[in-house]
Amino acid sequence: MMMSISTISGRLKDRGVFILLLLLPLLSEAQISHAVEASSFLFTPNDLTINAGDTVVWTNVSGTHNVNGMQSIFTSNPESFGNDLGEGWVYSFVFNLPGVYDYRCDLHWTAGMTGTITVVSESTGVNQDSKDPLFSIYPNPVAGKLYITAGADIRSVSIYSATGARILLHGDVNKANHEISLEGIVAGIYFVEVRIGNENRQIVRLVKR
Repeated sequence: MMMSISTISGRLKDRGVFILLLLLPLLSEAQISHAVEASSFLFTPNDLTINAGDTVVWTNVSGTHNVNGMQSIFTSNPESFGNDLGEGWVYSFVFNLPGVYDYRCDLHWTAGMTGTITVVSESTGVNQDSKDPLFSIYPNPVAGKLYITAGADIRSVSIYSATGARILLHGDVNKANHEISLEGIVAGIYFVEVRIGNENRQIVRLVKR
């Protein structure tokens, strides 16, 4: 029995809708929204580390404020973002480009109303589910040697740049305490990834002086 073109297209459309419904949970999990409040003379929190593709939503709780992350002010920002001064607003921005973004409230930045958002590429990733730290690093900021202490044997340590490029790898550590020399590495923002066992992994932000 031959089917009409309209019947075939209808079935393909139904199949497409079905596939889309299957993918929606994956899409919603991949992209996360992060909330920041603007009130008094503060952004809360004022320091975020997120994955590329995540959204930051600022809500002005009280007062007259804005979000200014324009490249004309912060020349090292990978791209510009921001809104106008006002009251009672909600502003959101999707950060697709990895890097470190600074921003401020134009009216109150001299009083310390500034913020920083660090966007990590998918190749690096941010462990959003970890509530308890698996390891600690010190000193941070660091100029020379970095010391890592974990509650169990460390499998490997990787250090990534702010753009997600791995610049250092120590594999087969197999001990709970480890040290890494960062002499010769350019000052800036980096990320330390420590793997413990086959599944446990966490990433923390590191400032190199």
